[in-house]
Amino acid sequence: MSIDDAGCLEKVWVRSSTPDPMGLSLKKVQCILNMEQPMDNDASTLSCIY
Repeated sequence: MSIDDAGCLEKVWVRSSTPDPMGLSLKKVQCILNMEQPMDNDASTLSCIY
């Protein structure tokens, strides 16, 4: 299952303000969940923080 709505894909769904502000769009989250693609730097940073 996949979401293809351009507006939803670009919207930031996950935010963190500490230690540095960053956000993950739905498109980045979909890429993170795809095992065939490398993990995004922001996603790996968030996973280390939490």
